[in-house]
Amino acid sequence: MVNALPSARRGVLVFIAMLALPVLSTWADNPPATPTTSQTPALTERQASLLMQLAEAEANIKTINKALVLTGYKVGLAYEQIESSQGGNELMDRKGGGPVGWEQFYGKTASNFYYHSSEQLHLNKGGGNTTLDYQANGSRLTRINRPPQFDFIYRANDQQIARAKDQIASLSQNQAGLLARRWQHEMDESRLWAVFSWEQVRDREIPFRPLYRFKLQSDDESRVQLLRGPILYLRTADKALATALDSIDTDQNAAFFDLQQRTKAAYAVLQQSMADTLSSPGLSAAHAKDGEEMKALCKQLTEECTVITDNYKKALESDKAREDSSKLAFRGQLQSSLASLPSMFAEIDERLTKAADSWHVTAVAKVDSPDDLPVWPQRNGTAAATAGPAPIGVPTADGQSVLATMSANASAILQQTDDGVRIAGKSSKSEGRVETTSLYAAPLVITAVVKADSKSFHLFFRRDGMVAFNWGQREGDLHYQDPRSGRAREVADQGHLPKDTWVTVRWVISDDGASIDVDGVQRATFKANYQGLSGRIGVGVNGANSVAVRSLVVTPGPAAISAPPSTAAN
Repeated sequence: MVNALPSARRGVLVFIAMLALPVLSTWADNPPATPTTSQTPALTERQASLLMQLAEAEANIKTINKALVLTGYKVGLAYEQIESSQGGNELMDRKGGGPVGWEQFYGKTASNFYYHSSEQLHLNKGGGNTTLDYQANGSRLTRINRPPQFDFIYRANDQQIARAKDQIASLSQNQAGLLARRWQHEMDESRLWAVFSWEQVRDREIPFRPLYRFKLQSDDESRVQLLRGPILYLRTADKALATALDSIDTDQNAAFFDLQQRTKAAYAVLQQSMADTLSSPGLSAAHAKDGEEMKALCKQLTEECTVITDNYKKALESDKAREDSSKLAFRGQLQSSLASLPSMFAEIDERLTKAADSWHVTAVAKVDSPDDLPVWPQRNGTAAATAGPAPIGVPTADGQSVLATMSANASAILQQTDDGVRIAGKSSKSEGRVETTSLYAAPLVITAVVKADSKSFHLFFRRDGMVAFNWGQREGDLHYQDPRSGRAREVADQGHLPKDTWVTVRWVISDDGASIDVDGVQRATFKANYQGLSGRIGVGVNGANSVAVRSLVVTPGPAAISAPPSTAAN
């Protein structure tokens, strides 16, 4: 389907070729709303399979609703409106109603996938005596007709309705069972909406394109810098969506939530990047305007991911309250947002591609981009895999240790032991530090199982962020350095670690602050803005001291830190 993108341009060329000069003046008075040519793309086997599953879920929901009425349950009016409209031609409307049927959903996602930003036509006749100006925007350029496989799906849908009636016969008087079964089919629906839409984004193969893979070059470095921010955002959002696509089958809530958090963090990084770049004195006003527009497109995509999560949660709440109408309104908005993502990715992609072409920015083949993507902890507690030696750390109950992805600085000695690793400083005047080679993005939780000697033990996040125990002259104090600002704070009597004893230290870093606990007892909390932060994670010691590390695990963190106790440092 990716190869279909140039088809709109070919369609416009055909449209131009069909123009006849005798009727040019008539067309100038009444320009057509859309190109006169259209294509009828056939469904891939994968798409046909997904639509078949979606049609089956819808058939089951219809049949269950009829059975619910017989139990005395008042099926929401919105369900009746959906069923009565499915023979119609409506598109999804955020302002009311519930989700539309599978065929209309396909029409929306297909037109989004064939997005083109704009095409313009300017012709004149007789030295400018007759002029025709025509412009088409967005998905108006490509009309999507009904694929031929639809007839087969319609027939299969009728057969599924008959099967569903037999399957629910045993639940005919079990209202709770019918409601539970309906909700399961509705969960199948939302999963299929996401998969059908997100696979279209995956098919763009963004990570494999030279503009996004390699280092950029131009005779004007300010143009390169302007593109780097939106390009990193698109790459990150694409990776976040691909990760969500991998997990949507097993945990929809986590898939939607992680997509929201990761695009939000990516946009925060973009905001900082654009603030620096747009203030560059060498940047022209025209290019700055283009940069602002690219940033706005990225913001729109970020907000849409938040809309997805919000409406998914609200639909869950409404279902628990048995409020059919509000549930379907939220599900309709969820469906609409999921269907719109291919268009949004396509628009950013095409805008970046056109900008690079017009600004003469090219990729340096085989030289990787200097902008690293963040590495997010997986839901099973295992950090995203990176190339490296066999694992050193021992897996914990929370997941796989990431010690194997770490390397020592020049002041540290790293030794493998039966328990894990030992980290020691080379001299009394240096700080020995071992860090991951990959970046990790907040919100996250860093959990270390360690055994320190009598002197200091440090955890790191980013270059400046640090939690230090047994610190300085007052070894009982906890020393904290803010990961964003580097500002140092001391928390009296909260930093002691017992000597030569295994303890579990947990550092939670959320969007709005951080908390530290040892063996489940909270030592301190800090309120701060950490949204969008990413960096390496490390363990270290000060001076010629040492610490044994059994495991270091990175897992997803909460978006917010609970209210600090009286011992917190605010």
